[in-house]
Amino acid sequence: SRDHRSVSAAPVEITTAVVAVVDGLDRLASVSGLPTDAAAAAHQTVGGLRRRLDPERPLHIAIIGEKKAGKSTFLNALLGVEVLGSAAREYTAATTLIQSAPALSLAVDGEPRPVVDLDGLAAAVRALADAATGGVERLDVGLPNTTLPEGLVLIDTPGLNTSLESHRRRTWATVE
Repeated sequence: SRDHRSVSAAPVEITTAVVAVVDGLDRLASVSGLPTDAAAAAHQTVGGLRRRLDPERPLHIAIIGEKKAGKSTFLNALLGVEVLGSAAREYTAATTLIQSAPALSLAVDGEPRPVVDLDGLAAAVRALADAATGGVERLDVGLPNTTLPEGLVLIDTPGLNTSLESHRRRTWATVE
């Protein structure tokens, strides 16, 4: 059995914090001395962010970068549990969404899979997301009693500089 710390934060609290950051970006664009067209583009971007923030929906944060940049390792450290795989070679092939849940859960390309314990969940996630094994596009992982607040979804993505088009496509689809 692994020790998990419990943190509770309502989706509204998380979204409120993000809105404060977005407001700060908007103010920064106003006072930064940007050329008028750049400031207008910044304000338009911030406006788009504001429209997307809905306190009733989970906030999705994707970790995106080059292959072998440590995205999965970073998320494991953030979660306080080693759920995502990593290796000396390119590893992550599947987009993996991780969120707080009442019980351990796993869905593979939308299909629920049975999960017995955290070690079994971690082994399944590592095997299914492994670039060497192939065809899974998306994993949805639910973790109870983690440091992950309710209302926040963390997303692990394949590397952007991979030679595999399918991996790049999955990462860019996450952003869109």
